[in-house]
Amino acid sequence: MSQAFKEDVREFMTRLVTIENEMDILKDDRKELFEDFKDKLDTKAFRAAVRIYKIRLHNVDSTRTIEEMVDILEE
Repeated sequence: MSQAFKEDVREFMTRLVTIENEMDILKDDRKELFEDFKDKLDTKAFRAAVRIYKIRLHNVDSTRTIEEMVDILEE
């Protein structure tokens, strides 16, 4: 094994651990945000609305189809 390879592996692991730690912090921040607003908003409904928003945002052409499917499911 070359020294350069060992350094690359160590650098990769250091950066990966840093990113994973930051992700954990963001997950905790997200959880706290929802906790802060649980008495002000219906957070379950809000989460559902965000999912729908993201689907519509990434799939504009399917928005009408999605609405039609939801209407059928609600019947």
